[in-house]
Amino acid sequence: MDEYYAPRIEKRFGVRISYTDVHTAVAPWRYTDCDARVPSAGTFAATFYAYGQLLLDDQRIHGPTQSGATLQWMYAGLESGSQGWVYTDVNLLAHPPDPAFKL
Repeated sequence: MDEYYAPRIEKRFGVRISYTDVHTAVAPWRYTDCDARVPSAGTFAATFYAYGQLLLDDQRIHGPTQSGATLQWMYAGLESGSQGWVYTDVNLLAHPPDPAFKL
């Protein structure tokens, strides 16, 4: 669907950036299909590769592509950036994240 709609959206509205929401915020293993008839059954590979391809296609068509964050490290190089969101009770003002991790 993205392959069909993204170029049409870009052409019609002149989009120059994409926010592909949620894809890097949820665990791909949450959507594991264990049906033996499905390719890659029992693995999260199908979801991971589909999300990665979506992010790459959106970058190719729209330019910079952002997404939600939490598991953004798994998609390094497939998106341009992520919003900074951390699901934790740790006060990050008192304990900032290691900046080397973002490199």
